[in-house]
Amino acid sequence: FDVQHYPLPDHAMPILERLRDDHPYLSCRDYLTCRMLETKGIGNALMTGCPTWYDPDFLGREPTLVQEPKNVVFTPAERPEFRDQSIRVLRRVRAVLSSSRIVVSFHRGWTADEHTTPEQAGNARILQEAAAAIGLETRDVSGSSEGIEGYKEFEFHVSYRVHAHYKFLSMR
Repeated sequence: FDVQHYPLPDHAMPILERLRDDHPYLSCRDYLTCRMLETKGIGNALMTGCPTWYDPDFLGREPTLVQEPKNVVFTPAERPEFRDQSIRVLRRVRAVLSSSRIVVSFHRGWTADEHTTPEQAGNARILQEAAAAIGLETRDVSGSSEGIEGYKEFEFHVSYRVHAHYKFLSMR
């Protein structure tokens, strides 16, 4: 039903029509979006997946799995209902990878702003304090893609954050 009846804002169709007319193909993250666009008369959309899947520096490389990672990044859950679970996972990662450097990375940061609600920021601060209490480095990578680009220094990733997963998949 949603694919057939998805309501686009009034200003979207002229933009989509121009993209359709000016370019041979449009890139979509998923098949549902491609199908929805087709119902709106935009038939040149292709499912390519999220652009974060593709890091040109790693195209053509075989996937690798480091047996004893020296540098690990953990991205905790943003939602408060997963706070306790995130802390338990973080403690377990610390126990299992006791000789690794573990950095806890926050995609939304720990300060409320136009993208981060006070509840999300408060949750992140609690997670930041929990990480610091067990001796781990924390990073605020919000605000740009540069923070995620910094993931190239890590060999292993444990996460609740989908774009961090995608970044590691793209790096193989």
